[in-house]
Amino acid sequence: MVDERFLAVVKGQAEARVEMDMQTFIGFFLPEAMETIGGQVRGGRGPMIRAERFDVLEAASEGDTGHSVVKYSGAGSFVLKQGWRRVNEAWRVVDFERPPELVVGPTLLQRIKAFPQRFRTVRMASRPPGGMRR
Repeated sequence: MVDERFLAVVKGQAEARVEMDMQTFIGFFLPEAMETIGGQVRGGRGPMIRAERFDVLEAASEGDTGHSVVKYSGAGSFVLKQGWRRVNEAWRVVDFERPPELVVGPTLLQRIKAFPQRFRTVRMASRPPGGMRR
C-alpha cells in the first residue's frame, strides 16, 4: 500500500522541479545529500534538462525510510532515484542518483527552440546611433 502523504511529498518536489523552483526542490535535501547532487550536476553527469512534466514511476515508504523514482521529460528526459528519510515528521532526501544511462539530452532543434528569442535575433542598424552625418 502506498503512503499517500509520502507520495504527496514526492509529487510536491517533482512539481517544484518542473516549475524550476530550485529553492523548493533543493529544500527537500538534507546536507549530506547536497554533496551528492552537487557532484552529479556540477560534475558533468549530463546536461541540465528543462523538465516540462513528470511521472512518478515508484514511491514507497516503510517506517521512517522511503525511496522514489521519478521520470522528468520535456526537451529530453532523465530519471531521478532518491532515498528518503523522515526527520522530525518531514520527509527529506538523503540519497540521490541520476543514472547517466537514463538521461536523454535534447536534440539540436529542441535546443535552438528553447534558446530565448532575444539571443537568436541580431539586429543591425544601417547606421549606429549618433553616427549621422551633419
